[in-house]
Amino acid sequence: MSCDMCDNKEIVSVVKIEGVEMTVCKDCSKFGTFIRPLNQTPVLKPRSHRQIKEPEVIEIVRDGTPAILKQKREQLGIDQAKLAAKMRIKLSAYNHYESGSAKPDLTTARILEQHLGVTLIKKEKVRQVELDHDDSPSMTIGDLIKKRK
Repeated sequence: MSCDMCDNKEIVSVVKIEGVEMTVCKDCSKFGTFIRPLNQTPVLKPRSHRQIKEPEVIEIVRDGTPAILKQKREQLGIDQAKLAAKMRIKLSAYNHYESGSAKPDLTTARILEQHLGVTLIKKEKVRQVELDHDDSPSMTIGDLIKKRK
């Protein structure tokens, strides 16, 4: 075995240099942070345990909203222009909601629910998994994802 930096045959320690553990000689060890002498076996950290938090309840606009809007509007016998004016939203916006090319936000969905007497918002439980992190400041994509249940 030789030094990972200079190929010297006299390796003495394991050093962390720019985030990488390297086996290096005495001269090259000054370029990083000392971890352990070479002859010492590494201490393995136990794997991170996942802590599962209580499910969080979120509100979302349910699937099938366009069909619900169109069916209810036709039952009431109102055209899109009158309904949009009554709710004080643009006709083009309502047209997008009813055609399915756009989904209303929660505030608009509540207005639609009040005027049409339908249920467009549903509550859903979302589980959030939290990892025990080591000392590194980096995050992974998994740390950011909320998993739907």
